[in-house]
Amino acid sequence: MIEGLLFVDQPEKLTELKKLWPTPRALGFDTEFQRERTYLAELALVQISDGTDTVLLDPTRVELKGVFEWLDLTDHTYIFHSPSQDLEILEQCYGWIPKSFVDTQVASM
Repeated sequence: MIEGLLFVDQPEKLTELKKLWPTPRALGFDTEFQRERTYLAELALVQISDGTDTVLLDPTRVELKGVFEWLDLTDHTYIFHSPSQDLEILEQCYGWIPKSFVDTQVASM
């Protein structure tokens, strides 16, 4: 892990993620995806940050289903900005939508 940054591109690095945030907290959450030449979006990157540490998850190299199952068991509050596309692809790929989230776009209104 680089100071404050964990890049998860191998399954064994998932244990480091679980050690980072064992207790409930607010986590900023963002996804990057590709829709070129495809009907459904393809998830390319998941970014999660607590403001100090940032985790980049590579779904092309690591199966993330277990990550979302683990996140679902915690009481984290997720912070998104305009999350409609993020939530769409997370549900499409993993059947997961966070139990509790804040949309900063709505909050700013």
